[in-house]
Amino acid sequence: MRFRTAISAEETAIRSGNPSLQPPAMVMIGDLPEPGGGAAMVCYHMCEELRLLGIEVHFIDTEPHRNKILPPLASYHMVRRKKFPGVRTLLVQSPRKLAESLRLFPMVSRCIGIRSALGCVLIAAEAAKVATRANAPVILTHHAGVRSVAGLMVARSMGLRLVVYAHGAEWAQPRLSGLAPITALVAKEANALIVNSRYTRDLCQANTGRQDITIGAPGVDHSRFNPGVDSRSGDELVVLFVGRLHPRKGPMVLADAIPLVKSDRPLRFIFSGPDQGEGARVRQATQDVRPGLRVEFRGPVAPEDLPQLYGIADVVVCPSESETFGLVAAEALACGIPVIASRVGALPELVVDGESGLLFDPGSASDLAEKLSILLSDRQLRRRLATAAPDHAARCSWKALGRIVLDAAV
Repeated sequence: MRFRTAISAEETAIRSGNPSLQPPAMVMIGDLPEPGGGAAMVCYHMCEELRLLGIEVHFIDTEPHRNKILPPLASYHMVRRKKFPGVRTLLVQSPRKLAESLRLFPMVSRCIGIRSALGCVLIAAEAAKVATRANAPVILTHHAGVRSVAGLMVARSMGLRLVVYAHGAEWAQPRLSGLAPITALVAKEANALIVNSRYTRDLCQANTGRQDITIGAPGVDHSRFNPGVDSRSGDELVVLFVGRLHPRKGPMVLADAIPLVKSDRPLRFIFSGPDQGEGARVRQATQDVRPGLRVEFRGPVAPEDLPQLYGIADVVVCPSESETFGLVAAEALACGIPVIASRVGALPELVVDGESGLLFDPGSASDLAEKLSILLSDRQLRRRLATAAPDHAARCSWKALGRIVLDAAV
């Protein structure tokens, strides 16, 4: 069975009463938000859109957490890698499945270690079980790494189609360079490979040689993120950072820039996101700011509260040292907020310098401070960039991504 066309809601209702007419099924391996994480949000919205297109998604979550936020799903399965009952399941299910797993196991164990390789087999065992029960013809995996090798094991052994959605960290982050043999194998054998940006496509081509790669950018819910949400008030200008307080997201670059920013109006800098190693340093660097400046730390913000948070900002800063898409930048632009971003990775694909925001040299607090000073002191420039910003985010559509995934599954 292969996907052909999406079915209407009415047809879905008719089929629900007849098991032989159930909508086509897909097994997806990834992680869902708990909350937070750009890749997890892509998984969430992809499931939503596929459901609207008539596809029953059976989700296998490889990142256990007690507070998962789930979209409508045909079924949900959480893989806990501390236990390995699925390996025994795989052993009993089929000698062929076992042979496929063992054939890839030595290479996988060399890349990620024996225990992680066993976890990969566990994911494969769960996926095989779910695919069999659901009669699913397609496995879709997120990231061209461990999850995709697990999907490849299942696809090979069961004759299923493998679609890989690569988020780019596989090639952009040096700490993952040991996965190169895995990503090369996945890129070679996947029936379809989708990436989130031109930047990620170029990285994938350079590292794997694969040329037939589809770009499917993550989306923005434009019914929630739009210029209609504006909560700004008073004379104070607000500069907003949204994201993990992690070195890769660059919060220290903004912290070091704050004392250098020039403005004739009061400024408030807001850091919003979970602390992942940089929180103490950022707080230390910003505790003694000059009069007229305020620094506020809000911690993690629930997805439903993000539009209101963007609504209080005059400028959003994305100072990442690497970024393969930039969901925060896309959401801020959709809200009509000018963005100042590092000239790195895929951010220039979203933030067009001088049109929807300003770009600065990666890691340069002085250059960031200069761009902030320019934008905060020029009201006409802020208005011009804010007016153009939503048009630059318009191409970021979850509906379009759902269609791209559906086409790849055929």
